[in-house]
Amino acid sequence: MVNIETEKELFSPPQFKAGIAYSFEEKFWARTGITSQPNNLYFGIGFRPRRFQVDYAMSRNYLLGFTHHFSLNYNLKAP
Repeated sequence: MVNIETEKELFSPPQFKAGIAYSFEEKFWARTGITSQPNNLYFGIGFRPRRFQVDYAMSRNYLLGFTHHFSLNYNLKAP
C-alpha cells in the first residue's frame, strides 16, 4: 500500500507525507515513511498472531534524534 498526503496550515509551510506498507503473508508487515517541514523518517514492523497485534516503530526526528514506539493490541472479536 502506498499513501501520499499534503497538509497546509494557515501560517506554516506545506508539509508532504508519504509512506509504504508491505505485508508478508497475512501476519507480518513492514512500513516506512517520510515527512517534510520538518524532515522526519519512520520505519515499523508488525506481527498479528490470532487476536493479538504487536507493533514496533522507530522514527528519526531532527530535534529528538531516534525515538522508539511500541504497541500491543488485543482484538475482543474473534478473527
